Amino acid sequence: SSNWRMGPQWEKVKKNREQVRSFDPGQIEMSTTEDKSEDKKEIEDEEREKMLNEENKKGDDKQHQETMEEKIQAVKKVGEGEVEKMKKADYWECSNHCHYSPQRSLLGSGNPSNPLPSAGKACAKSDEGGDVEEGKDLLQEPPCTVTNVQEKDEDSTPAEKETITKRPTLASIKLTNPFRKSKVGHSLTKGLLINMNCGQAHLVLKPYPVPGEKGDPTTPISLATVVAKSDISRGRVDHGDGVVPTGDESTQPDESHQGGGKRLLNAIKLPLVSVLPRKLKPKLTSHQQDKLETAPGAAGLASMETLDDSGAAEADHDQGEDGMESVKLDADNVTVVVIFIILLIIIIAVAASGPRHSDHTSAPVMDGRYVEAVTSCGMVQGLLENGAFSFRGIPYALPPVHERRFLPARPVDQLDKCWNGTFLAHNASTPCWQVYRDGSISGTEDCLTLDVHTPFVRYENPLPVVVLLGADSLSGGSPGPMRATAKLARSKEVVFVTVNFRLGPLGFLATEYLTRSVKPQTSGNYGLSDILTALKWIKLNIENFNGDKNAVTVFGHRAGGTLVTALTSSKMAKGLFSRAWVSSGSGVFPGKDLAEEQMDNSEYVQSLGCGDADCLKRLDVKELLNKVPGHWRYPAADLPSSGLPAPHRWLVLDGVILRQHLSDVWEKDEGLPIKLVMGASSHSDVPVNLKTSWNDISGAQVERYVRDSLLGSRGLADEVFRRYNHSYSGLVSLISDIRTVCPLLTLSRSRPGVPFYVVTHPRSEDGLAGVAADVEAILGTYEPRDVEQKRFVTAMQELFYRFVHLGELRREEAEKKSNQNRVLLIGQDANPSRDYPNCDYWIAQDIVPRYARID
Repeated sequence: SSNWRMGPQWEKVKKNREQVRSFDPGQIEMSTTEDKSEDKKEIEDEEREKMLNEENKKGDDKQHQETMEEKIQAVKKVGEGEVEKMKKADYWECSNHCHYSPQRSLLGSGNPSNPLPSAGKACAKSDEGGDVEEGKDLLQEPPCTVTNVQEKDEDSTPAEKETITKRPTLASIKLTNPFRKSKVGHSLTKGLLINMNCGQAHLVLKPYPVPGEKGDPTTPISLATVVAKSDISRGRVDHGDGVVPTGDESTQPDESHQGGGKRLLNAIKLPLVSVLPRKLKPKLTSHQQDKLETAPGAAGLASMETLDDSGAAEADHDQGEDGMESVKLDADNVTVVVIFIILLIIIIAVAASGPRHSDHTSAPVMDGRYVEAVTSCGMVQGLLENGAFSFRGIPYALPPVHERRFLPARPVDQLDKCWNGTFLAHNASTPCWQVYRDGSISGTEDCLTLDVHTPFVRYENPLPVVVLLGADSLSGGSPGPMRATAKLARSKEVVFVTVNFRLGPLGFLATEYLTRSVKPQTSGNYGLSDILTALKWIKLNIENFNGDKNAVTVFGHRAGGTLVTALTSSKMAKGLFSRAWVSSGSGVFPGKDLAEEQMDNSEYVQSLGCGDADCLKRLDVKELLNKVPGHWRYPAADLPSSGLPAPHRWLVLDGVILRQHLSDVWEKDEGLPIKLVMGASSHSDVPVNLKTSWNDISGAQVERYVRDSLLGSRGLADEVFRRYNHSYSGLVSLISDIRTVCPLLTLSRSRPGVPFYVVTHPRSEDGLAGVAADVEAILGTYEPRDVEQKRFVTAMQELFYRFVHLGELRREEAEKKSNQNRVLLIGQDANPSRDYPNCDYWIAQDIVPRYARID
């Protein structure tokens, strides 16, 4: 060692140290290799290797210790410069103008004259390879100056050897590592430096240079470069053309050309750790820690996820074959990862697919209130009402006027009969000509129209359809309470269609003059042909209004219910509807053929003064209606009496629409394959002469009223008062059972599987349920006054709309198994009953169905 100190190489070392000592302490001196030749680099590398080899062979500990102390003292005299390692020379540049040199680069303090901040002190490192002191105020130092120390030949003059090129640069800001591990690996500050030179910020990563390796292996990185968290946490940064290692990973094989697969894998792997439970890492012994620190493939940087200010436990780490860390997850964590990935895939798929059903949106609304739909005859324009849409007055058949009076309805199936442009379906339909209970007459002859109320105007997810047919009798009172709204359609998700049809003589007159004028020779039942034509229109067009043509329920009340029941026996209605609901309809149907019915109507035809069909078609409508006998208009709502005239039957077996009696068709099981529900109110028939004086009726008056009727003459009064009380409500119940409830129940029994219900819950102060209580509850016009009435409305709506949507009642399956349990008594709730006992008594006494109400 002493001989080496006397040699020429040692002289060079001393000269370099003297040059360093002669520098201004306020300046940062750094060496550069820009002007050095390759020969000098090789000589320096050989000298460094020879020096290290000789020191390793040196057996004298004392001399070795002296040598190390001299080297440390030489570095300390420089000031707060860079700390160099003896086996691995670490060099940190202050800017992209400072260059790496195999020779030692010494950092001193900054230039006080430069007002820019400096990181001179932050550039210092210990000779022992320790970390820089963290937490210093780096912005209070003066800026550094780059000093190029160029080595000259031995023959050069001292002045030439002292030549110093100084160039001011911006200071480098050394970031304190918030993710530093104190025991394992190296700090992030060993590979991270922010360069603030020339108005640009750069992220400079410097590895440990391998002795003998040529060139500058580092490249400044712009702060705008996105660096994967997992790569930085492992001391790896992608510069665009490869992976630049930091920390101790420089000693690993170059992985810059191994592709982005591993980087992508780790970029996904470590972020998942932050959202998963962590396993506590067992404490390492000092021997294990030393082994881990000295491992050649150990990662140099700590993972961001494993560091927590609160002292959270670290996750288990492994070192893979590629030199990168991997996270060990237990079985529970693996399950969480799998679930997380599946949810992520689902979210991405849903987001990428966009709206799942673009057709779910209704047709565009124009001017805030108008919407258009397509029909077989052209476009129609409806109105936006309460969040749904209403189309009113849409023609479904040719106007039955002039030559088309007293003819079956004909659909609008020719383009020359259709409208031009868009039909404005804004106004409510005008009812057909009819006579009301008070004797008034109103309507129009061009009345074959319908109204549609729908929640949407679209084709996706069609909704069930309910066709409303209402009339107090076949002479008038249409549509009565059978009125739907757009609001109801939206709340129940049902498409409602209200149909206008002809009534009275214009809808049901059968006469010999009219029969001979057409082929096939028939007459009457024109109103039934109107309903059939409307059902055909619905079958063809309801899809354009978001309706399901295969889920049509025909809902009829009073005379409308009678027509619905009649259609169940007509083969012409096959396929036009799948469900039917009859409320308070008639239980008696025509049994006379066409010839007999024409004879019964001959007196009325003669009163008109016409002898042929043309006269009847030219006759004024009001004259036709005024000449109708009074007992033909509305059926008697009273107890049977011998003084009452025989009721008129408007319906006729015409041989085309109705060919057989309803009971015969049902008994032969030749009716339509539809699902049917029938029911009535327990107070369906109220005598008109008693409505205004019900509060003054005493028990004695009720008893006298019964004994004066046919029931008293047949000696049934005592049994009546045993079954019914002496009150006004008891009298109305008696009349309703004989006229409507019991005949309809008897009719339902002739067809297997037909549920029957009776509404018993009182509605008004007189204690009556009301003739239309069930219909008004279903259509939302029933205004409950107490909790009991609210429960009744709910029970009624649940039964009806379940039947509309699913084709069954709540207890239909049980009723199919036992025919004895087929009556539902609907008070506050729908309660099943074995039977309706009073009806059996009236059937046994031949009162029912003989005196049933006939529409």
